[in-house]
Amino acid sequence: MKSYRFISLVVLAFGLASCFKPTTETPASADPVIDSLTVHYSQLNKSIFIAADIYDPQGIDDIDSVSFTLSRLASEASQTGTPILTGCLSDDGPPEDIICRDGLFSFLVDSAIFGNRNGYYKVDVIAYDTDGNESETVSQKTKVEQNTAPSIFMLSAPTNFEKGDTLKFRIRATDPQGPDDIISVSYGIRRPNGEYSEDWTWTLRDDGLWGDDHADDGIYTVFQPSSAQSKYQGLFTFYFFAKDAKGALSDTLKASITNPGVTINFPNLQENISIGDTLTILWESAYISSLQLAYTLNASASDPTFTNIAVVTATTGIYKWKIPSGLQSSDCRIKAYDTSKSSRYDISDNSFTIQ
Repeated sequence: MKSYRFISLVVLAFGLASCFKPTTETPASADPVIDSLTVHYSQLNKSIFIAADIYDPQGIDDIDSVSFTLSRLASEASQTGTPILTGCLSDDGPPEDIICRDGLFSFLVDSAIFGNRNGYYKVDVIAYDTDGNESETVSQKTKVEQNTAPSIFMLSAPTNFEKGDTLKFRIRATDPQGPDDIISVSYGIRRPNGEYSEDWTWTLRDDGLWGDDHADDGIYTVFQPSSAQSKYQGLFTFYFFAKDAKGALSDTLKASITNPGVTINFPNLQENISIGDTLTILWESAYISSLQLAYTLNASASDPTFTNIAVVTATTGIYKWKIPSGLQSSDCRIKAYDTSKSSRYDISDNSFTIQ
């Protein structure tokens, strides 16, 4: 009986021993790894940006260096080319790198290095650790193609307008990279007082809508309304420019447009004036020779009655009016209008009182 137990124990022990045979495992590679490589040519900045995302099993501090070689290729299909620059990518923050110690090594190649020569370029990158281990070489190509800005030509624009008119502009825009490279034809306006304004909505159209004659014919159109109550008159200057997909701007086209008009500057508040006093009337005008000044005592009426005061030279900008007797009202206003075109006029903003 004991002998059978002994044999069973021996068999069991042998079986367990066979279950725990030692195994030989290959340790994980200690070489650094280039997870990704980005090579981007900026037509706007005329530079090549290189960025490599590096991983090292021993941590980022184990990475010793990341070298690169920039080569000029004979064609897109070429695998080897003429080296024009060698160096190391940086992970030390600006100016060479973006974020310090984030594992993304980068370098910005200025256009002076590749001489603004169009064609294909290849970047080879290798990472090394402090033990001398190296990654596999990772390569990527990029195309350097100099961008040419769009050009614009004025087809039609007004030379003058009246307050309340709508101005129509037509501009032809072309681009050496093709019409689809043009992303906008925009404009800004300088008012007679020198103020300049632009707005992202101030664009011309080439979609056959809103007054544009034909879609995609390269002729851009805009209808610019003006206000009949505008306090501006004089020389308006419109500046037109086109922008392409790379951010390059065309030369600026300038259209200078005259706007005859007059604006009363005083009186404009609720002044109180006595009979026999002198009211100083002040105004600004442009492209008008003479003005008729008039007053009303019933400004709030649907059709106010105006009585002439005097005809004056528009450029003087001032007239002293002595208030005659018999004019008493709390609803008085002044009107000034062009003697050659009465639709060019302005009326003081608020009623004043003669007492």
